[in-house]
Amino acid sequence: YAKGRTALGGWDPQKGRAEIEKATLKAGKISTELKGSLENLVEPDAKLALRVKTFSSTDLKPYFPAIPARILLPSMDIDTAFKLTAKDLLIKKLDFQAGGTASGALKGRVSWEPAFYYYLSADIKAQTPELDTTEVARKFRSVPKHIKIPLADITARLNITPAKIQILSAGVTAKSLKISASGQFTPSQEFAASGRLTMTAGDLHDLGAMFAPLKEYDLKGKASAEASLSMGKALQVKGTAGFEGLAAQAADMQLSGFKGRADFSTDQFMADADGKLDGSALKIAV
Repeated sequence: YAKGRTALGGWDPQKGRAEIEKATLKAGKISTELKGSLENLVEPDAKLALRVKTFSSTDLKPYFPAIPARILLPSMDIDTAFKLTAKDLLIKKLDFQAGGTASGALKGRVSWEPAFYYYLSADIKAQTPELDTTEVARKFRSVPKHIKIPLADITARLNITPAKIQILSAGVTAKSLKISASGQFTPSQEFAASGRLTMTAGDLHDLGAMFAPLKEYDLKGKASAEASLSMGKALQVKGTAGFEGLAAQAADMQLSGFKGRADFSTDQFMADADGKLDGSALKIAV
């Protein structure tokens, strides 16, 4: 269904324009609403607003049979402005909001003349609810069970070309746990990647709450780690890790007040720590 107005521009369709007051596109239970405007009926300069209503991944199976069924997909609002020519598509703006939990922006260009090429930049934010992976593992067997993931905030800024995907910044925050990353990789047959990863845990008790086997140790304290890595013909890793105020209990023994540091690389590991075991001083060097 579509309702709108069109001005053909007389004898010059490049001066033509169209106003879409409302358009509805339906495919089975998938429904999209559209409104906006087009200038230049030969090489459209468009501003469009779209809304995709909530639907199940089951509704996609006629088109993509490999998609898992019965996954509820949230509604999505998209606000976009683009220029389409015979040679390329210039995405001036593509802002989206999905179900109140994810949002993002996309800009870039896709060209097919004289050769296919694209350059896209994306800025994505999302919030995931508390989740027990046991439920997910019922649909995806590769997902490990019994991991309880708390409410988490996810951010990512990317640049994407056929030759390289560059992660300008990415991060995950869940309670006192924080992971940030940056780097790049080439998706060609000669796969190569490089990057940097930083992790902090302001309270190790939050980490123990995620993994059932760790609960009995009653972990406490702070920890952090950072590493750089590169992958090509060989894997190269270099980094440091540290912790302070570490406390844990196991087999009727109590560790407390531990502080330490570790330095590691692809072919070397060195660490030292000191604290107390059942109240007596303990020092470890590896």
